[in-house]
Amino acid sequence: DICKQEMTIMDGNSTEIGHVYQPFLGGGFSPTLQVMDRKGDDEPVATIKANAVCCIAGLCCDHTFEIEDADGQNIGKIVKTKPSSLGELAKELTSDADVFAIEFNKDVEPNRKASLFGALHLIDYMFFENEGEVNLDIANGQLSFKCCDCYCLGCVCPCSCTLGGGGGGDEGAEPAMDKEPGEDESFEENPEEEEPAEEEPEEEEPEEPEEEEPEEEEEEPEEEEPEEEEEEPEEE
Repeated sequence: DICKQEMTIMDGNSTEIGHVYQPFLGGGFSPTLQVMDRKGDDEPVATIKANAVCCIAGLCCDHTFEIEDADGQNIGKIVKTKPSSLGELAKELTSDADVFAIEFNKDVEPNRKASLFGALHLIDYMFFENEGEVNLDIANGQLSFKCCDCYCLGCVCPCSCTLGGGGGGDEGAEPAMDKEPGEDESFEENPEEEEPAEEEPEEEEPEEPEEEEPEEEEEEPEEEEPEEEEEEPEEE
């Protein structure tokens, strides 16, 4: 079944004498448990139902669960009592201690009485284990505490109240925890601090040598050799 809680009660010889379980969808909006003489029986011998709708648990009032037999007759009740003094309030806030009272008719069989005691422990586990839980975060100046539980179709959703812890910027940031060497660290890299990737140099294509045009050599003018004058012989 969906969101089903159950408990089997045994005697000192490990013989089953009772079975407590949630019906299909947990009884709707009111917490409900059914008691059977043994697991697998067709009909429950008793039904336990809370006198509450949707909201359950909390330290401000008593919480009563009525017990009815198979004929719908009231044969008892289980009561989670509210703290009667500051001492009891401090005890419930700082521990799992709770105060319960149980009543049933004298003609109830002993084995069924034991099953009803087992149902009391199941109720405590389901709704009152973390009742009034307080968490104090000194570093962030935050206080949270559990107010009550919301119950719907067998599901329990805790409702808590948180005070403080406001502020913007880095004031509300949680301090960094030192990690032991060898632990993997995951972080986001700042893109501004990233070193630019080294660019691979592009291969330059070898330049083809330019063909040099042959320079025209200036022809130096040839020096004209002076013509030798032929001396004519003088006549005597």
